[in-house]
Amino acid sequence: MDNVMPPGSDPPKDLVSDFDDSGRPSFQGIYRVIFWLEYAYLVRYSLAPALLLSLLLPILFFLIPSIFVGLFDARGMWSLMFIAWIALSLAWTIMVTGRLVLVYAPNRYPDLPRIPLKEVSVRVALYFALLAVPLLALTWYGSQGISRSGKAIAVVLGSLFAVAMLFFTAWIHFSIEPEGGTTASKVLPSFGFLRSKAKPHIATKSGPIFSGPLFAGIWQGGRFRSGHQLASTLLGMLLVAYVAMGFIYSPRKINGEFEPAALFYAIFLITLLTWMLSGFAFFLDRFRIPVLATLLAVSFLTGAIRTDDKFEVTHAPRGPIVAGLSPPEVIKTWNTHRGGDGKPITIVATAGGGIQAAAWTATVLAGLQQSCSEKFSSSLVLVSSVSGGSAGAMYFLAEYDGNTGIFTGDRDTIAKIPRYASRSSLSAVGWGFLYPDLLRTLPAFGVFEPETVDRGWALEKAWTHGWGAGAPVLSSWREDVSNGMRPAVIFNATASETGQRFVISTTDIQYPATDKGTVQFSEAFKDWDMPVSTAARLSSAFPYVSPLARASAGDDQNTQVTRLHIADGGYYDNSGILSAVEWLKYAGDALSGHPVIFITIDESPSNLGKGQRWSWQRQLIGPLETLIHSRSSTQASRDALESKLAEKAFSGVTSISPVAFNYASDMPTPLSWHLTPEQSTAITRYWDTSSDVDSSKKMVGSLLNCTVK
Repeated sequence: MDNVMPPGSDPPKDLVSDFDDSGRPSFQGIYRVIFWLEYAYLVRYSLAPALLLSLLLPILFFLIPSIFVGLFDARGMWSLMFIAWIALSLAWTIMVTGRLVLVYAPNRYPDLPRIPLKEVSVRVALYFALLAVPLLALTWYGSQGISRSGKAIAVVLGSLFAVAMLFFTAWIHFSIEPEGGTTASKVLPSFGFLRSKAKPHIATKSGPIFSGPLFAGIWQGGRFRSGHQLASTLLGMLLVAYVAMGFIYSPRKINGEFEPAALFYAIFLITLLTWMLSGFAFFLDRFRIPVLATLLAVSFLTGAIRTDDKFEVTHAPRGPIVAGLSPPEVIKTWNTHRGGDGKPITIVATAGGGIQAAAWTATVLAGLQQSCSEKFSSSLVLVSSVSGGSAGAMYFLAEYDGNTGIFTGDRDTIAKIPRYASRSSLSAVGWGFLYPDLLRTLPAFGVFEPETVDRGWALEKAWTHGWGAGAPVLSSWREDVSNGMRPAVIFNATASETGQRFVISTTDIQYPATDKGTVQFSEAFKDWDMPVSTAARLSSAFPYVSPLARASAGDDQNTQVTRLHIADGGYYDNSGILSAVEWLKYAGDALSGHPVIFITIDESPSNLGKGQRWSWQRQLIGPLETLIHSRSSTQASRDALESKLAEKAFSGVTSISPVAFNYASDMPTPLSWHLTPEQSTAITRYWDTSSDVDSSKKMVGSLLNCTVK
């Protein structure tokens, strides 16, 4: 940024950099405002993270609790220690980058009056540390699973580590500061005894490039100024730590439960960007080149090729995907191997709602299995799932033995199913944001990042950690369904480009040629396969948490239909009932003689809120807030209506008994793939104590002739 006055002209006398006795600029009127605005602009990439750390992130905790409450749960003592360290490190990064600009700006902009900065004392460093206090206080409050003593130890250790890093940084700067230099003392505290240790520097004559405007304020006496040497050194060390953590905490190698909390990744990213953008701005502002616009333009141009998000599909290992999976055929094979004449058919439709839906679905299915055992598992013929419900259903259905059709889990295994569905995978998403997704946006470097590795891929790895050989593939489950050994499942998703329902399932419906509203993976990707966890993840691709991905391969002759980007199923229908009722419709007379238990698993709509005054800032998040609330509030009446219509439509073929398991809670629905201990406990308690749930349990028990506790 150039100074207000053109180079070479004399500034007005009242703009001359005179200072009063207190050391403050003695500017008058509008020139005082202009002076501070100039410096505020130059340090904008220090001010922005300061506001983000101290205000914006804490405000989002209260403004959008569905997404951000889980972010402030450190989950473990060591993770909280990392958060304390990186939060304080960011606060002191803001101090260092901002003061470096204030020190060197007059050298880069000759007409810019100099601010007489005082030396940095320990007290000043503590003032900057206060920027991290609101975030750390909310993290302390949000980390309910850690004892107070554990929190205290973690914060103290993290703070000591941050202080040690600050001292190390100061030691480096004072060591490279030329004798007689004052930059180090104006940027970092001396801790009372650090002094310049470098020998007097013998200045050498610089070439025309280094002595010109390009390197003004950067190069002096034949070398980089000490502050820029420090910044380069620290950025290099930060990048080394970045690479090391990327390998150490890769979802390929570590259980997501043992990764640092996602908040650590977020603050680390902000710290990295603070160093990089501050450096770019100091260099480019001299020539009026906008930093963000330039970086985004280059990123857009270089990122147009090979930076898409894809999910991996492979050729089916058993040749063509198993055919003969229409609803009547599924019922026929079920009746032969797991059912029997007159035996009830259980159909489950489970709704979306992030990790809460996954945990509630797993709790309901595991609870019914715990009580009714084989009577429930053998009657289950179809699960139609959406979003988080798909993850919960996946964990339950994985326990069927494809050779015998028996639900293999013992009581301990059944009890683990809700825990698997409840375990946090937000850290894996944070890793995905900080590594593959960040690298994908870097100018020119994004083309080297595999398109199938992103935060969605990381989410899958967290889900399937501990599954031994890995997640089962769709074709194997389809084969089990064709043999009557496993319930069919429909993972409901949405095609982004067309808005069509995108169905990934182990059962097929032969739609009329005129019906263009649904795309079936089995039809669009004949002879192609994917892991079951990928199907569940695609159904759960909630905005920004998971990317909208397209298939890595497919029918190249029909790419407009098959290789669409897949979004969360909740965009089309968040209950899963539509696909379940449609499946029953195509089952037709095959249902005859089998009473149908139609179980819906959903969230009860929250209490009606009160209208409040909004500012223009609130309008920015209004669309997202509407989407979050409409995912649940509109479902209860629709679920009831569709269930009654189904009951009436099949009255001449069989009896349909709707049973609803709706979870109700005063806490915000967590949509960030993380449950706090309080939220997890609330789900278990609701299953055990709710009178509404108890009524539904008794109804299922009477229909299956078992006692559901």
